[in-house]
Amino acid sequence: MKDKEKKEVEKIRSCYIPKTERKVVEVKQLDKKIRRAARIISSVVLVSGFLLMGYGMSLVMFNSILTHGILISSFGLIIAILSYPVYMLLAKKVKLKYVKKAISLTEEMLKNA
Repeated sequence: MKDKEKKEVEKIRSCYIPKTERKVVEVKQLDKKIRRAARIISSVVLVSGFLLMGYGMSLVMFNSILTHGILISSFGLIIAILSYPVYMLLAKKVKLKYVKKAISLTEEMLKNA
């Protein structure tokens, strides 16, 4: 099914879904959007840290370059550890961006319930 056809089907489907149900779907999509951006960026930071750490370990094991390998591995470990604070910081920024929309949607749903 093409994107154009999917959009048309979704448009027709939305005519038959009650408004409260649409709002639930919208709130869930907003929640996913908030978490997705922070998760992707922190995952990239984590993987790059692990790759750097692995490169340093391979320098130690295969090339016997002990000091450089340990320094590179340590730096990679620090980057990997920093992925969680990066996630928290980005999630907080994105939440602040969408806080008004999320609160207004949930308040509407609670009033109609």
